[in-house]
Amino acid sequence: MIFIDRNRIPVPQELTDPQGTAQKEKAEAIAWFTAIKKGKAPIPPVKKKTPASKPKTTFEFKAYNSKDIKRALKDLFYGKCAYCETKITTVTVGDIEHFRPKGEIIDEQKKKLIPGYYWLAYDWNNLLLSCNNCNRKTTQETANGNEEGMGKGNQFPLLEHKYRCLDDTKDVTALEEEGRLLLNPCIDHPEEHLLYLENGAIQAKVLKTGEVSKKAESSIQVYALYRKPLVDDRLELFQAIKFQISEMKEIFDDMIEATEKNDMARLNKLEGRMKRKIAFLQKYENDKSSYSALAKQVITPFLKENGLI
Repeated sequence: MIFIDRNRIPVPQELTDPQGTAQKEKAEAIAWFTAIKKGKAPIPPVKKKTPASKPKTTFEFKAYNSKDIKRALKDLFYGKCAYCETKITTVTVGDIEHFRPKGEIIDEQKKKLIPGYYWLAYDWNNLLLSCNNCNRKTTQETANGNEEGMGKGNQFPLLEHKYRCLDDTKDVTALEEEGRLLLNPCIDHPEEHLLYLENGAIQAKVLKTGEVSKKAESSIQVYALYRKPLVDDRLELFQAIKFQISEMKEIFDDMIEATEKNDMARLNKLEGRMKRKIAFLQKYENDKSSYSALAKQVITPFLKENGLI
């Protein structure tokens, strides 16, 4: 997971246009769920054509799931999952993920809360691009071979229930911030919380306060960042980087030898090879590359320690 600056991409106009579908549907959602909160039977919006034989019992969120909004999210997150950094757009369209769930919430006690953050269904700051495995609650294999139900689904845990705010008239993001337990790649700097291990595993870092990051612990579980295919992919990248580093160390030793022998022709060739190796390694660190957070954790310290950058 890497930090993503939302300011890189303009907010899709259809999310903010007062006369647009999204804002109209937002008003309908607020009216719908306000009626439920007051114990009244909500009236389905006129545009929802529900047969009389099938009474409408849930609100249909649709306006956020447009081609333009998904395209903007793909650009914002470089076609990668916001949580696990897997490149997803080559094999699937990906999910438009709501950081704060819209219809219902599974809280820190695993209890279901209805409704969810319905008014944020159309809020650009609440939308991310996610892969199916991080976003949907399904049975998946862990690195140790067990099968578990994992994936975010409607989970949104807080430190305590007292931090929860489900009032659509208030700044929920600010009010809940102190109790938020999930890493948001557009707010947090994930590299301060997550540590990638050489075996492909991931764990929570110890913060400057001396405490283990609770956000990291929760995020690893909720986003299923410990599932086997993901661990295997990270391991493969770790090994590829380590191989390149081992070759660079050999080149570095040869450069020392060439310097001692004053063999400038050989030294120049070796320096050229080293520059190409550095450029190749740094491609792994590019934000567009899969698992770039892992790459940055390994590559940048190595290059700095050896005076290569």
